[in-house]
Amino acid sequence: SPLYHPCIITTCQTTCTKIRIYQNIMTQIFGKFFAFFLLFAFVCTVNGEETNVFTFPIRSRQKFAVILPEDENDQGIHTVSSQSYSSSVSAKYGVNKIGLLGNTVEYFAEILVGTNPPQLFSLQVDTGSAITAIPDSGCSTCYHYNPLYNSNSPTSRILSCKDPKCSSGTCNEDGSCKFSVSYADSSRIEGKLVEDVISLPTTSSVPSVRPSPTPVASNSGKTVYDNTPFVFAVMDSQYPENSFQYHGVDGIMGMAYDSSLSCVPNCITPIMDVFVKKYNIPDVFSMSLQLIQNNTQYNVPGGSMTIGGHDPNVLGNSSFHYLPITAQKYYTVDVGDVKVGGESIGMEGITKAIVDSGSSFIAFPPSSYSKLVDSFQKNFCDLPFVCGETSIFENKRCINATLMTDEVFDRFPTIEFYFDGIKTKIPPRQYFQKQQTTDMKDIYCLGIVEGSAQNIALGNSFMQGFYITFDRQNARVGFANDNLIETAPHIVKSTPLPVALIAGCASAFVVMVVIVAIVVAVVVKRRNVRRIKEAQSESQIHVEVGQS
Repeated sequence: SPLYHPCIITTCQTTCTKIRIYQNIMTQIFGKFFAFFLLFAFVCTVNGEETNVFTFPIRSRQKFAVILPEDENDQGIHTVSSQSYSSSVSAKYGVNKIGLLGNTVEYFAEILVGTNPPQLFSLQVDTGSAITAIPDSGCSTCYHYNPLYNSNSPTSRILSCKDPKCSSGTCNEDGSCKFSVSYADSSRIEGKLVEDVISLPTTSSVPSVRPSPTPVASNSGKTVYDNTPFVFAVMDSQYPENSFQYHGVDGIMGMAYDSSLSCVPNCITPIMDVFVKKYNIPDVFSMSLQLIQNNTQYNVPGGSMTIGGHDPNVLGNSSFHYLPITAQKYYTVDVGDVKVGGESIGMEGITKAIVDSGSSFIAFPPSSYSKLVDSFQKNFCDLPFVCGETSIFENKRCINATLMTDEVFDRFPTIEFYFDGIKTKIPPRQYFQKQQTTDMKDIYCLGIVEGSAQNIALGNSFMQGFYITFDRQNARVGFANDNLIETAPHIVKSTPLPVALIAGCASAFVVMVVIVAIVVAVVVKRRNVRRIKEAQSESQIHVEVGQS
């Protein structure tokens, strides 16, 4: 279907000019009404394009971990103290592409906000949240990479408490419409809601090397979704200070459903819903977080994001394996089992997983994480760094890359996730995340952590192995990578009876008992009446016999 093929065009103006030319030609040849239908078919199919559906190439940034000299022990184990700064990996972009940038921690896109001139921001692309937020010029606790947001833009409008778009009427002290969001990593952001116009740049403005911590980025001038009106959150404060995002990222772009996640407490329409409604595109977006097969056309060590469908050039000869979204808040799917080296770790009570690009790693609930560690240490204790004092399962433990040879990688087990009808394989080179220290040493850190939620979070260290499509209009998530996906039995669930059915059956049972009771009472009464009559009849016979 052409609806699911990305349209890569120069600008909307160019496309509209093409349409007017073709419309004039076809009107002269075929007549006005027939030309309209031919034009519609032509616009949707010419060159495999559809307007307003775009593919964004990803460019990755190398993340650095702060390693103190005393933090490397004799066994080559590093303890990561904190995260510091990033530098870009040089990449070349083709024409008409929108940049989605990434590093080993998070993936981010660039967005232009306002006019005269528009302001550039780098935003983390987060499928686990629903709001878009950027730092305000008045925020002293906000980390920022690009200059802070200036509400003096001619198109900017701060929403007041009385504004119809301030849905809950919750206010700040200055009378502006309030927002406040807490995240799973214990960070919190607060501020006000603002309406302005946004556009997405078609090429990244980030240079290959950033010489200073806060350079002013320039833009190529080519954009899509130009000047789209949008209500978003502007941060006045961050908790803890200057730690909401990593270096190189200003804010967040939530791609989850328009649900309770988008009410903070005033409700904001998420950016994906805005694009779908305004530009009449399919409610689908797709992400590839690394350079996989058939993605070399972008010449970047990253992947791509397509809004409005998926990119057949990235998909190649693979096909999507779909899982139903079981709860339309997050992108939640059913999970039946997790195996390490072919042995189940046991998933007692854990039946859900969330596909979350806002999580850096695969995060297991505490009970499942301990079972995962037990499985490794029971069956693979002979491997380096699995057991003992040098165990990678201790928090923030990483391994010197010189010790992770091909032979060591080959000995580590594959982790398998069993979903409803498919299983996905996560090889060691995927669940070990390569990073660099500040003294430019390569290290490998485990991309699996213990989380606090009761669901598994399938973060970047899971997503990097697959091309994933979030088909919201059909309530399903699709995974593609023929090398890492196999069919598997469907999850057998004990489906509880619906509450309405149970209530209906209970009511029917009560009614039936009442009816039976009434019938029994009537039968008993009739029998009693019959017996009385029979007794009276016998008495009358005895009287007559006595008289005679």
